Amino acid sequence: MHHESRLLPIDDDGGFVAATHFARHVVGGEDPRETAQVRFAIGRADAPAALRDITPLCTLPRAASDEEAEYQRAMAAGQGELARSGRYGAAMAANYAHNELAMAHAARLAERDTVFAPRRVAAARNGTLLLGFECRSPVDPGAGREVLRLVDARAGSLLLSASSSAFRHSHLLALAFDGRSALLQSMGPKGLAIVERRLVDGLPELAQLPGNMASHYAAVRGGWIGFIGERASVFAAGSAQPQREFALPAGAIGWGAAVTSDGRLVALATDAGAVWLVDTHGGKPRRFHPYRGLARGAQRTVALSDDGA
Repeated sequence: MHHESRLLPIDDDGGFVAATHFARHVVGGEDPRETAQVRFAIGRADAPAALRDITPLCTLPRAASDEEAEYQRAMAAGQGELARSGRYGAAMAANYAHNELAMAHAARLAERDTVFAPRRVAAARNGTLLLGFECRSPVDPGAGREVLRLVDARAGSLLLSASSSAFRHSHLLALAFDGRSALLQSMGPKGLAIVERRLVDGLPELAQLPGNMASHYAAVRGGWIGFIGERASVFAAGSAQPQREFALPAGAIGWGAAVTSDGRLVALATDAGAVWLVDTHGGKPRRFHPYRGLARGAQRTVALSDDGA
């Protein structure tokens, strides 16, 4: 599995959650039963060594599955037959042999209990975390479900759990600063929609915002900033009408975006390995190159302190 490790502020006084969870972008060949590296811990900036583990609060139990194990064993056997059939060249045969080993390992993993780990994690300044899970089995991926869980990291309690066919194919984009609402990217009857929903039972809709599959959104105090193509828009919470818009440097948006809490400064990580720093109230954008030397296609993320320093 590919993972992300992040420090997520949960208040304005140095509280944070150190989170290592599944990467947001799915990579072929991953096995979501590989969860040994998944960790969540709560701490404070003035005592970084005094961490308290909250991993059980931030994961879901996943029972062993005889059906899944048998499916993976059968798939491994099929790949092994192809690898040793003599009908393929060395490179293709080696690929089948690799698949055989991976599927045999997946079968062994399926024989024991583990957890579902979230792919998307967002934090609010009231101490809450919103966790987005994809609970699927390789036996029948179409029968899986998306689960959202809102937890209080400091109290160690579950506040909300939502799993419904109405929210199939939904992905968490951002959690409001006050923890009361979230943006979900959903595929509905009319196509893709970016929807702000209140985090109470039923997840009532508050507003639909513009965007597409490549859009990024980030929370700021009192609302959101959306990055769509080479423009960005600032929205108040609960409103679909932008308060203001501003242009982005060409090619600035790629792997992710981060914003100061007041929405003044924006950091954008690009596909080319650069980071742009943009003042949303004007001024010349600045470009940095902290990712020099990374392999093409490497996944990158970006973070920004509240003061933009």
